[in-house]
Parts: sequence; structure tokens; C-alpha cells
Amino acid sequence: MDKSKERAIAELRQVRTLARQACNHTREAVARRIPLLDQDVNELKKRIDSVEPEFNKLTGIRNEFQKEIINTRDTQARTISESFRSYVLNLGNTFENDFLRYQPELNLFDFLSSGKREAFNTALQKAFEQYITDKSAAWTLTAEKDINAAFKELSRSAAQYGASYSQVTDQITEKLTGQDVKVNTTTTAEEDNSPAWAKWAMGLLSLSKGNLAGFALAGAGFDWKNILLNYFTVIGVGGIITAVTGIFLGPIGFALLGLGVGFLQADQARKELVKTAKKELVKHLPQVAHEQSQVVYNAVKECFDSYEREVSKRINDDIVSRKSELDNLLKQKETREINRESEFKRLKTLQEDVIAQLQKIEAAYSNLLAYYS
Repeated sequence: MDKSKERAIAELRQVRTLARQACNHTREAVARRIPLLDQDVNELKKRIDSVEPEFNKLTGIRNEFQKEIINTRDTQARTISESFRSYVLNLGNTFENDFLRYQPELNLFDFLSSGKREAFNTALQKAFEQYITDKSAAWTLTAEKDINAAFKELSRSAAQYGASYSQVTDQITEKLTGQDVKVNTTTTAEEDNSPAWAKWAMGLLSLSKGNLAGFALAGAGFDWKNILLNYFTVIGVGGIITAVTGIFLGPIGFALLGLGVGFLQADQARKELVKTAKKELVKHLPQVAHEQSQVVYNAVKECFDSYEREVSKRINDDIVSRKSELDNLLKQKETREINRESEFKRLKTLQEDVIAQLQKIEAAYSNLLAYYS
């Protein structure tokens, strides 16, 4: 199956997942609201007050997950920035072998010609930039692997916190309605009873099917790899190149000029070039390691800060929504008599409309699978 077909299926799968969530949310809301229609204002107030401890538990779950994300952030930012610092400081150990395949062809007569020296300097700078870019990319793969593993752990925690959260919301529903909540034990991982915020945090809204490890949540508004790329590749690699190339090209030139017109062996000139380049590189690596490790620290920190902000916002929105639902019903009861039959009919119609829309999406998804199979 080609990429465009896979993407079409993945995108419609995401729509189906969101539609199922909306449908489940509507069913739950209707199931909570209908039993409360028969309660008078005083009884309704009493029941709403009785679930305040449960709402505090929901806030507590948010705080615990938030704390875990922040602890993970601090550990990863420190560990990965230290890994980068060590990596940069060790570049000098393998530079002579590593740089061989990057250095430009060296014609000593060309270099001794002032007219062609600028072209050689440009070629040398490009070679060094490519060397730094490749070395940075190699290290970034290691960093991504570590961050990936950390997000996998957080996704597992999201599942656990989500399960606890659902238990508390079920308790709220039972207290409000006086009826036991039926738990669906036949659902798959994608269709479980986790709240929407937990599904997002677990990666189940990803455009990439099953890509929990990759955590490709761009489609749901989160892509940590892009954050890392923006910070490190654009700022970090550019900073290293700027910090080093402009400083060491001059000394390299002087070293080569010092070989003299009579020194015609290009091999010796190449060795001299690499030797001088290494000497200048090693001289500046401590400063580069110090400055750029802070860039890496900030990049990793922002990956987890972004995740934490989004998770906290989604949990807060869910809690506020649940409270508002009860407050609005109470206000309706206090300001006017609710016609039970018309309200019951309205809620049932709403639920049926949502179910009908879900069925259309389910059918479209099944047809798309059949078309591409």
C-alpha cells in the first residue's frame, strides 16, 4: 500500500476515534442528566455537593500526573544535555579519521595562489559544516531514542492515571444518579473507557497507527520531534558551526602557507590541514560544549513542557466541563421548571443524532478499507 493510501486510512481512523469519543461522551452525559431531571432543587444541590470530594480527587490525579511529567522532564533534560556535552568534548578524539571523507581536494599550488585561496576556504568551511551536521545528526538519534523511551513510560502512566480518573468519574455518576455504572469489558485498547485526555496522552490519536513509541502526535497537536528539530538543528548546529569555523579557518591557512612553495607533497599538506583543524577544534570544544549543551537542555525541556501544558489543559477542560454541566442544570432548575418530557426527548434525539453520525463514519472507514484491500 502506498503512502497516500496509508495516510488516507490513518486520517479517517483518527476521525473515527474522535467520533467514538464524542459518542461515548454524549451517552455518558445523557445517562447522567436524565435521572437528575426528576430531582427537585434541594435534592439536586445535595447530590452535587456530595460529589465535591470526587472532583477534588480528579484534581489530585491531574497534579500527580503533572508532577511525574515534570520529574521526567528534569531528568531527561539534565541527562541528555550532559550526553551532548560529553559527545562534543570527545569529537577531537576521532576527528582525524572522521574528517578525512569531508575535506576538500587540496592542490597546494591553488592554495598558494591568493586568487584561488578564497575558493578553497569556502570549500573547507562547507566540508566542516557537513561534518558538524552529520555528527550532530548521529548524536540526535541517540537523544531521540532516550526521549522516545521517556514518552513511552509517560504513555503507560497516562493509561494508569486515566483508569483511576474514570473510576472517580464513575463514582460521581453513581452518586448523582443513584445508579451503578456499567463498565464495558469488551473494548479494545483504542476503544477503552479512558477519558479523552488520557487517550491523547497515550498517543491513541496519532496519525500513525500503533506508533505509540514514535509518539507522532502531530495530528493531535503535539510533535516533540519537531520541537527538538527546531531547537537543536536550527539553533544548536548553527551555533556550533558559527562558533568554530570562523575562528579556525585563518590558522589553518597560515599553517598551510607555512609549508612553503617548495613543499609539493599534497599528502603531507592534507595531514597538516587535519592536524591544524583538530588543534583549533579542540581548543574551542569546551566553550561550544558549555554553550550548546544549554540549548539542548532547553530543547528537551520544551518537549516535555509542551506535553505537560497540553495534558493539564485537557484535564482542566474536562473537569470544568463536568462541573459546568451540573451547574447549568441546577440553574435551569432554580430559574424555571424543566419540562421533563421535552427535555428527555431532546436528550434522546441528541444522542441518536450523534450515534447516526458515528455510524456514517464507521461505514465510510469500512468502505475505505475494503476499497484499498
